[in-house]
Amino acid sequence: MTSNSDGDFDEGVRLRPEDADATHKRGFAKVQIERMECGVADFDEALRLGPDDAAASYNGGHAMARVGRNDGAVDDLRTGLELA
Repeated sequence: MTSNSDGDFDEGVRLRPEDADATHKRGFAKVQIERMECGVADFDEALRLGPDDAAASYNGGHAMARVGRNDGAVDDLRTGLELA
């Protein structure tokens, strides 16, 4: 079951699938409700849509670290810091 805000972000991405910011924000919401892998997938998609998004890279790195994907976490965190 999703929370109301979780569903709101899903709807935002459904309406604007090319919007990297909407996808990034949904990823952040997913991480906040402990849906780490879903959050990581959204951060990856946000970076595909907007490869220069330092926040999506940095937040994705933190989410990856929380699920034990350390190599990817280091890469994303480093990229996020370089872009900032």
